[in-house]
Amino acid sequence: WQGGINTPDEFNAMMQFHLGHLIISWGVLGYGQQLEGLQVGCNHVFLADNGFFFAKSLEEGLTMIQQITDAIHKIGFKWKPSSLKLMLAGSLRGCSAGLSAVGPDGDQLPFEQVSSFYALGAFVSDDGDQKQAVDHRLMKAERVFRKHQHFLCHRGSHADKLRAWDSTAVSAATYCMG
Repeated sequence: WQGGINTPDEFNAMMQFHLGHLIISWGVLGYGQQLEGLQVGCNHVFLADNGFFFAKSLEEGLTMIQQITDAIHKIGFKWKPSSLKLMLAGSLRGCSAGLSAVGPDGDQLPFEQVSSFYALGAFVSDDGDQKQAVDHRLMKAERVFRKHQHFLCHRGSHADKLRAWDSTAVSAATYCMG
């Protein structure tokens, strides 16, 4: 099943089917964070097989984490222990929290508390430091540029070079790809 051309779509459909009721209940209960300047809240983001959960309090976060843990175990998945991270931001920034979920066998699944992490190539920090995030993106862009410099700087049409520039270094800087 893993690695096929339809894998991302199939995985997404399966997760929506099995977790949809849970996500809806979080919305009804008002779980998550209000997005600044918008009339909408956010309690989760799934990107491929990465899950990010947003809560207003430690209690709310623990409830969400335990519910999602129970739900994914029920369909045969489990957390990769090294991927369990907890970042406290806003009014909780600087607090210490030993947060763990409980697996189906009663085993503790501890979340490592971090002040920053890389997610899908992007740098995220609890203080929202944009300089570090931009520096990270520019470093990625420079690596991509160096990797493709021979093509970008050789003889050829300016249009081809601009397309190559846009699909390499610009993409790395703006979308953290590369």
